[in-house]
Amino acid sequence: IVVRGQGATAGGVGQTVVAGSGVRVVGGSLETGSGSISMDGRGGLAQTGVTITGLIGEAVTTPSSLRSARGDITLVGSTRTWAAGETSGTLQNVGGGSGVELGQTNIATGGNVRLDGSGADLTGLMNQAAFRAAAAAANNGAGSTFGASNGITMSDSNILVGVGKSIELMGTGGSRGFSV
Repeated sequence: IVVRGQGATAGGVGQTVVAGSGVRVVGGSLETGSGSISMDGRGGLAQTGVTITGLIGEAVTTPSSLRSARGDITLVGSTRTWAAGETSGTLQNVGGGSGVELGQTNIATGGNVRLDGSGADLTGLMNQAAFRAAAAAANNGAGSTFGASNGITMSDSNILVGVGKSIELMGTGGSRGFSV
């Protein structure tokens, strides 16, 4: 099973900037017998490359799962950095995104598991006067907070591999969080 995706970033001067994840699984399952599972995602500006989370309902949460009897499971993701000359429009109160994010996710295989995530450096936004002015004026003048950009984040998740197999978690953080 191979899943690849790239999130877009849209918006412009005077508009709210919106961006999407590269690959997003919410309350879903992927399962294979002896084959591998591979996900490769590139998030839009400050958005996660590969997001796998449970589906939170009113009475019950449905976790996501990736399972293979013998194959390897590989998740590779990155979030996008702001590029010089690019407009930031109105970008307010956002998390910095993660390369790979797991929440309420179960990963189990007889093979190996590898997670490789890269966060973005969002500090270049602070050099753009229009961004600083819009962020400071947001929330009725209270300003905006921007979260750190992480390589890998995990919460309420499990990874199980086969006997003699390995779990590799390789994360490269981006910028730290900041407030304007």
